[in-house]
Amino acid sequence: MSLDTPCAISITPHVHTFKNQSIYTKTYQNSSSQNLDQSLIIPFVCLHGWMDNLASFERLIHDIFENTAQPLTFIAIDLPGHGKSDHATGVNAYNIWSDISTVMAVLNKIGIANFALLGHSRGAMIATLIAGTYPERVTHLCVIESIIAPFDVSTLAPASLRESVDGQLKLLTKKQNYYETFEQAVQARANGVVNVLFDDAKTLAQHGVKKTDKGFYWHVDAMLLAPSEIKLSLDQTNAFFNAVTAPVHLVLGLDGLITKNKSMMAWIKSRPNLTPHTLDGGHHLHMSQASTLIAQYIIKCVT
Repeated sequence: MSLDTPCAISITPHVHTFKNQSIYTKTYQNSSSQNLDQSLIIPFVCLHGWMDNLASFERLIHDIFENTAQPLTFIAIDLPGHGKSDHATGVNAYNIWSDISTVMAVLNKIGIANFALLGHSRGAMIATLIAGTYPERVTHLCVIESIIAPFDVSTLAPASLRESVDGQLKLLTKKQNYYETFEQAVQARANGVVNVLFDDAKTLAQHGVKKTDKGFYWHVDAMLLAPSEIKLSLDQTNAFFNAVTAPVHLVLGLDGLITKNKSMMAWIKSRPNLTPHTLDGGHHLHMSQASTLIAQYIIKCVT
């Protein structure tokens, strides 16, 4: 389901440029918010997952609007290297903390002082770091299928850095994959590292696939395949999370990635007052499988 259809929802695309890098965003408003002073509305900032794009939130935003008349605004961002945003320059891995500056630059340019965060997977990790770094600006932290990045012990830092650099060097010569048809590009994403339902992959493709004379291709930076150069330690991870002052709402899929991760589930259970809301569905359950239930849960949490 796409929101790019005539309805009571206002959708406004924006391109923000910082030091020759363009970041693409979309702002979604329901009819209740369109005629109000936007300085009175605290927007949700939507941060998508790895290899996804801002279209992953379209169905969820639609369902939220369908279930409440409360004035709401959502600002969805194509993170660097994804969707319609530019790729990062130079030879670097896409470390999650690097995206924090991008997100904050976009919000400062728009003039957003306070905001709620809605993140999925890698975007959820980024959201938690933002909430811990700028706690006075974040009103709610809503995360789906992740909450913190996988942590590491400090003694493994040299090995992690080498793995990342070696991966980046190999990716410099990686050739772009082209597909003869749009449907083939969709199927490739559906069968990717993290499987996605075909209709959900199509939603992502409608925003993230481009066509040239060579065929259809996904506009994502291959360098995203390189692991992080340095991972946070458990102490650092806890320091960020302990700095979060906003209410935290975590949604997990019964067949997602987190419930199968013993160390992550142990960390979640160790945090007081952090009770995950678990629903049927996989890693991308917010896109269609449980979007209505997640919408109702988010509305209940923030109103």
